[in-house]
Amino acid sequence: MRVLVILSSLVISCVALGMTVWTLQSSRSSEAGHAMEDGRAPQTRLHDLERRVENSLSMLEERNGALLLPEVSRDNEGEGSVSEPRRIEERVADLEARLEVLEFLMEAQGEDPVTRGRSYLVSRSWRVRREGIRMLRDLGLDDPQNLDEILRLLNDPEPEVREEALKALGDEEKIESVSRMTALLADGAPGVREEAIESLAEILVEKGSEADVAGIAGRILERLTDDDRDVREEAAEALGRLKVQSAVDGLVRCLEDPEEQVREDALESLVRIKNPAAIGPLRKLYADPGGMEPIAVAAALKELGDDELFRRETTRLARLVSVGENAQIRWEALKTLAEYAGEDYRSVLEEALQDPSAIVRSEAEKVLESLR
Repeated sequence: MRVLVILSSLVISCVALGMTVWTLQSSRSSEAGHAMEDGRAPQTRLHDLERRVENSLSMLEERNGALLLPEVSRDNEGEGSVSEPRRIEERVADLEARLEVLEFLMEAQGEDPVTRGRSYLVSRSWRVRREGIRMLRDLGLDDPQNLDEILRLLNDPEPEVREEALKALGDEEKIESVSRMTALLADGAPGVREEAIESLAEILVEKGSEADVAGIAGRILERLTDDDRDVREEAAEALGRLKVQSAVDGLVRCLEDPEEQVREDALESLVRIKNPAAIGPLRKLYADPGGMEPIAVAAALKELGDDELFRRETTRLARLVSVGENAQIRWEALKTLAEYAGEDYRSVLEEALQDPSAIVRSEAEKVLESLR
């Protein structure tokens, strides 16, 4: 604790020097760079103090939870666009915040794990609150008070804390928390919306009834048109995991999404849901695939019971492996054929071992090895 008292004094010195520098830089006096009593400019003294505080804080952070710190981002440090007074103000705020967190952590060291975890949840530092959630999750959320504390933090002002609360509830598969979690599907922070979808799906897959899934499916469907790519990806994947039959139309529309991963997740989910209603739209997509790979669409149709186009695609690829006009075409056809129908076309892959191109022969060796 004596170390923290000393550090507090150093931070106060930083503040005082920072105000001095601010005043000097704002002055029109030609003596803006004059030295202090010890002959050094105030900026130099401030930087020296910063280094001393930084070194001491870093040592304490390593012993008391470095992952929680620092509180304030210093991404702009050293950039020419940031004025010196502004930089001083940001650095002082950073040091003060870090010192406050360390004081909080050290005061809680003597408490039992449950009490310490709960005390973390009321810290002014969002990083400490987030750590408190992790501690209580690791201890288990079967204790009603621990669960209530986590549910309360679904309304935390910091999105990182809300995300961690959602993750804890999902990891622990707390079905009773679903109604509270559902509200965060419309959260203002994309990361929170994404985590809400993932955690809700985790709970409902393991413990949800058909009625539970039906009650939330519509809200997840709305996220297929979210402005954030990651949210759309998570929604497309979740609907497949939950096998939401009513999601077919929305997932088919996602096959035209500008983001490749969203399209792939939507196609995979259509396969998981196995609703024959997807066959017609997928056949139309095969005829005009846009950003989708024709073989991927044909493979999805095969999984849904319509293998005509898949057979057509694999036959075409097998021919390209054998007689493609250049090595690049044969190599690409070989990779794709092996991915989707390697076992069925082993003889074609073996013939490729005699291809005149070394890259084709090398790829044939790799894919055949993977089939063993």
